[in-house]
Amino acid sequence: MTVFHVTLADPKMYKDGIFSTDLSLDEGNYSFRFVPNGDSPKSLSISLKGDKFDFSENFKLVGTLHETSISEYYTWDYDGQKSINILEKQTIRIEINPNGNFLGSVSVDILEN
Repeated sequence: MTVFHVTLADPKMYKDGIFSTDLSLDEGNYSFRFVPNGDSPKSLSISLKGDKFDFSENFKLVGTLHETSISEYYTWDYDGQKSINILEKQTIRIEINPNGNFLGSVSVDILEN
């Protein structure tokens, strides 16, 4: 189940270069899912901070080349720690920093496992 979703595709979504918002997460295991493309930020720094939780990761955009008999194409994903464990229900502040690349779009989801 998706507990958080944002598509970052407009520089106006950032304040001082960072997108941030608060969300409430219950105790449980969660994972990140990304929908990037070749124009997405090459590096995406994400931090989650709560009263009893602190996580940060610098995700790197990785392209995987696929070759068929008639074409070549890439699929894209972010490499980094995608799993988190929340030990008790709390309000979490998420900050997403595209490290200066405000024009490349990317969707970020947090899924409850």
